[in-house]
Amino acid sequence: MKAMKAKGGRCKLAMLALPLVIALMAGSLYACSPSAPAASDEKKTPEATQEAKQDAAKDANAQEANVNQAVSPVDVAASVGGYPNFLDNNSGMFADTYFNTQLLNTGNRGCNACHTNLFSVMDINQDGFEHIVVSGGFDKNGTYQDCEPCHRTHEPLTGMYMGDIIHASHYSNELFVENNGNCWSCHAVNADPETGEFELVMYDDLYNKAALGGYPTAGSNPLVRDWAAARGFRSGLVTSMATETNPNVEISFDQAVVDNPDDVFVVNNWGPEVTGKGEGENAFKIEGEGETFSFDSICDENNTITITGVKEPKSFTKADLEAMPQTDFTMTLACGTNGNGGSLVANVPMTGVSLNYVLDLCGGVVEGNNIVTVQAYDGWMSFPVPMEAEVYTKDSFLVTKQFGKDLTDDQGGPIMVASKGSAGVIQVKHIKSMNFQQSDTFVKGAGMLFVNGMWFQNEGSTYKLGEPIELSAVAYSFNREGGDIETVSFSFDMGETWQDYTMASEISGYDPYQWCRATLKWTPSAAGSYTIMMQAKTDQGLEMDDPVSLIVVVEE
Repeated sequence: MKAMKAKGGRCKLAMLALPLVIALMAGSLYACSPSAPAASDEKKTPEATQEAKQDAAKDANAQEANVNQAVSPVDVAASVGGYPNFLDNNSGMFADTYFNTQLLNTGNRGCNACHTNLFSVMDINQDGFEHIVVSGGFDKNGTYQDCEPCHRTHEPLTGMYMGDIIHASHYSNELFVENNGNCWSCHAVNADPETGEFELVMYDDLYNKAALGGYPTAGSNPLVRDWAAARGFRSGLVTSMATETNPNVEISFDQAVVDNPDDVFVVNNWGPEVTGKGEGENAFKIEGEGETFSFDSICDENNTITITGVKEPKSFTKADLEAMPQTDFTMTLACGTNGNGGSLVANVPMTGVSLNYVLDLCGGVVEGNNIVTVQAYDGWMSFPVPMEAEVYTKDSFLVTKQFGKDLTDDQGGPIMVASKGSAGVIQVKHIKSMNFQQSDTFVKGAGMLFVNGMWFQNEGSTYKLGEPIELSAVAYSFNREGGDIETVSFSFDMGETWQDYTMASEISGYDPYQWCRATLKWTPSAAGSYTIMMQAKTDQGLEMDDPVSLIVVVEE
């Protein structure tokens, strides 16, 4: 049997899209997985939606006219439109040293130096498609890491590669040009320590690494740090990042659900802002179906799910499912292309019927049928290539409720399918059909980063020395693909030393299908800018591609 895996480190086919956004960027394209709760179930007319988009765009422009002083303080008088002027050197979140301010100019570099929150500029293009990510949650600022994973793959069903768009739109943007924006506003130069070859990288991929500033092996070679320390650089890092090898910190873990349902990210494949557009030949249609449809029809309470490839094909309504034995469970719902440290993840309580129970009502899957295709009423399929049947026949449910309430339209009502331990792309919303078949070509999963996590705080938060600091973070895995989270580790010295915690010991009744939430109570010993890192490993030996980092500023 041939199994075509949707895996492979950084080169896997990603499914769920978050864009690499800029002010004045193009809209997004068809791409994405279903996912979680909405701020409201209220349906909107196309006119109301367009008006709301215009208001949102105005708000986004207004936000973009402000500079986040905590992250990158600048002399606004020396800038145009509130954006930082690249020639007005500053250190931003880093220590205000000559090296950071005058040479690295750390405060004027990276996407968030100009765009405090990339989520706020996603839909500036009022005439294009609204971006499929409706909300990110947790009051997290959108960053390059949120956008890059889906826009780097150059594959169908992901965001377009935006390198050309980014460069052209920035250099043709009056504000960027008048504020002396240039290549180094977005890029940095790093070197391969083995070959000595230099490479142009995104500043956002380097700013939190020990390599920033010119020593590519500073994070792994003590001799390099000793040399830098001898030249007067704090902690042996040319950025003078503060470090603590033995921090005064208490760390506890739990698997609580999200505090506020509105914090769960929302992804809509289409939505009324798209389906309500066009007339006649230009009306929006489901590809291959030849009929126009409305978002209301996708979410109709009377819609059925039809199961075929079983001994007794059947169709079920929401009411039919609710008359069956119900199961309450909690699982981590995460976007398949949620970037390193991205906020498209949440621990969500759900209610539904075991899919195995429903399959038994259908007489079971026909012998030999080893794959399944799942389709939604909006035309979405869980994957262009069929999935291995076990993805849905093991620990999977037909869900009608989240947080104890009927699914909203944005959550995927009236029925969604939930597969524990799988990426968001597989959790198909507005489910229409499941068809079991036999094939030697299939995929076993669709997650891009097997192991991931995030900090709930934004970068650059400032605290007073002497006062205890409380921070929180989560780690999770697509454990069907990469194994259960076994250990979560933290470093307060740029990754030189780590404190390891075993989840089975830290969390009573540990459930690997749920995230591991950490609460850190830390009292720093000295003022400075710290990069706190989190790493997680699975019982299969896999770990995060890069530790998830958070810069914390401690002032006297």
